Amino acid sequence: MVYLEKMQKMFSEKKYAELKSFCESELSLHQNDIDLLFFYASALEALGEHEKARNYFEKLFNITKEKLFLVCKSIPSFSLGERQTAIRDLEKVRNDEENPHVLFYAFKVAVKNGEIETAQKILYKAFKKSPNETIDNLQKFFEDIKTASMEKRMMFIAIINLLREIKRLQG
Repeated sequence: MVYLEKMQKMFSEKKYAELKSFCESELSLHQNDIDLLFFYASALEALGEHEKARNYFEKLFNITKEKLFLVCKSIPSFSLGERQTAIRDLEKVRNDEENPHVLFYAFKVAVKNGEIETAQKILYKAFKKSPNETIDNLQKFFEDIKTASMEKRMMFIAIINLLREIKRLQG
């Protein structure tokens, strides 16, 4: 799909207002197109329209039943100060035996929002499911963090706690 590449380009270039406008015009023709809905919700979140973004991520989840969209929905929920709602959504993902990429994305959201215990549980599950993919994802995540931020410190704490738990379980 040509429009998918166009949306990816606008998103990567941080042209969120342009992306929002493009998606709105296309959604009038294709109301339940998953790619359009995802990029539209992502543009809304980037523009600070958290309530609308959350509603569209929820719509995506309702259409697809993909747990990734619950993780996406938790971001605007946190932004709106609805911490418990966001945590409940992350817990639904944590308790699901999904692929490690979805779990790792949930881990990143939990880290960004200071939920160390939740991040630790999610990372443990991802590591247990697929150690190599999880290590690769962690490496990329570390490389993408450009500054010594609170996010980085919190992730190190989660990883240290995870390694302690693995060591304890191995005896």
